Amino acid sequence: MPAAARPLLVALRAGAALILLLLLLDPAVRRPGAAGRPLVLLDTSLSLTAAGGQGRAARDSAAAWGEVRPFGDSRLAPALRAAAADERRVVVVTDGVIRDLAELPPDLLARATVRLFPRAPVADVAVTRLEAPSRIALGDTLRVTAEVVRSGPATGPPRVELRGAA
Repeated sequence: MPAAARPLLVALRAGAALILLLLLLDPAVRRPGAAGRPLVLLDTSLSLTAAGGQGRAARDSAAAWGEVRPFGDSRLAPALRAAAADERRVVVVTDGVIRDLAELPPDLLARATVRLFPRAPVADVAVTRLEAPSRIALGDTLRVTAEVVRSGPATGPPRVELRGAA
């Protein structure tokens, strides 16, 4: 081996040893100022941003309260478990529609502060069942049976209109 290559090999071995030592020691790297700020778990599910939801106010408030980490699909348990590994205060910002509420360990939930941004009741109508023949002949009468469900502060009977291509 040429003498000129020896210092390079020594430097590479020293670098590999340093990397191995760092992996074994596993030092934590913290961002300055993050330790004092609360960890804010922000609900990013569709229910918070749907009609009557307060998604924008929830986002703005969460950003003002601390370091924001989103959780979606109304599943809080995985995000809360991950936040428990941190020693900071935890704030949950949600509209209250949490699918996995029954799965949340009480000790984890007790550790968090919950800020609710409830949805305002909105009038809504949905067709939940529709029955009609799969085909009819020209001149036949089309009979359609529909089940319509209403929620929210709606008044009067729902209006259903069938339109066809001419």
